[in-house]
Amino acid sequence: MEPRLPPCPCMMQARRFRDPREHSTVRRKRFARAPLEEARKTPFVLAVVDGSDAGATLSIDGGFDRAVIGTGLGCTLRLADEGVARCHASIHAADGHLVIVDVGGTGTVMVNGAAVREAFLRGGEIIRLGDTLIEVRREAEAATRASGFGRLFGKSTAMQEIFQSLAALAALDNPLLLHGEAGTGKELAAREIHRAGRRASGPFVEITGATDAAAMAESLEAARGGVLFIDEIAALDADSQRLVREALSRPADLRVIAATRRDLGREVTVRGFDAVLALMLAGGRVALPALRDRDGDVSHLARAFWREAAANDGGDPELPVDFLPRFDRYAWPGNVRELKAAVLARRTVGDLFESRQKPARPDEEDFLDAIVDEGLSFPEARVRVVREFESRYVERALSRHVTKTGAARASGLQPRHFDIIRARSRRACPTG
Repeated sequence: MEPRLPPCPCMMQARRFRDPREHSTVRRKRFARAPLEEARKTPFVLAVVDGSDAGATLSIDGGFDRAVIGTGLGCTLRLADEGVARCHASIHAADGHLVIVDVGGTGTVMVNGAAVREAFLRGGEIIRLGDTLIEVRREAEAATRASGFGRLFGKSTAMQEIFQSLAALAALDNPLLLHGEAGTGKELAAREIHRAGRRASGPFVEITGATDAAAMAESLEAARGGVLFIDEIAALDADSQRLVREALSRPADLRVIAATRRDLGREVTVRGFDAVLALMLAGGRVALPALRDRDGDVSHLARAFWREAAANDGGDPELPVDFLPRFDRYAWPGNVRELKAAVLARRTVGDLFESRQKPARPDEEDFLDAIVDEGLSFPEARVRVVREFESRYVERALSRHVTKTGAARASGLQPRHFDIIRARSRRACPTG
């Protein structure tokens, strides 16, 4: 007769807290079951991508009070890895994300290369337990939602809304303004709008804002019957602005799609940009989100770029599991363009690609100037600056002390408060 194993401690804890009316001062709200409506919106999949259980998966949603990962018989995701404890970690869904907890408090739950006691997961993270790597993925959105717009693609909520807007605007003929940071895909969006629009058979002419009136006049003429794309319209001189405004008064001639990284309202006030032209463009404004605001899209795009390269060179179509964790807490200031370059660099030169090195941060003065120049409201700008300070302070404290507890005490913070700041700085790393 086989010996009977003692009950799993985290299972005992779950049973003790089964009745929400019991231990009301102990049971914390964030461990409560998420509403089923929320669960349907934010399902996740835990996929074992490396280790003895590679290929195993587990779906997570609000239907779980708590899913347990470990080697014990009662675990929701049971692993055979000898380096994993019987009850190693627990995961539950809450408010559109997952929460992972180190059950034993051993410090051996790693998320993107960092040991955590408790952390928020939004999709795209790599969890290490022993020798097992588990990727957090968001399940495919409902089939009714757009998965892309032409060559623009992504599965984040932010991009789903953008795809719908672009599809609707492509069917019109009014001027458009694409706003977003460098590398967010403004030019590609303009080309896909042209391809999907009523002027698809006409020319697509691109001109940069740093041009003179003569070149602008030639471009306007060349774009007749089609689309004129003006990259960084805020950089146009006064004569070129006047020519564009005159062209917009004759919508039958061509469609103007402009792009900018700047706040045109601020440009009108501070630099004297044509106020009438700004108003004419404002009616069709689309803000393309930065990559750091596209939850889950870093891993999604990286795999797509890797597969695209593999189709050209006949190599391995699977993205190396160590690629994404090397960029933990990186804000991708170059956005999608920078991510694609990083993927191609890794594929081209392999392990010689120095992605282990921490990307360089801007100096303090340049960072603050960049925040001020963005034209954010005072509360928004202050949040960005505080988040950057928290991130730098935590990194410096951790580099000076052997343990996290020591770093917290040296900072004059309780360990719990230090953990909160540390987790917050990872979730919202500001750009430089």
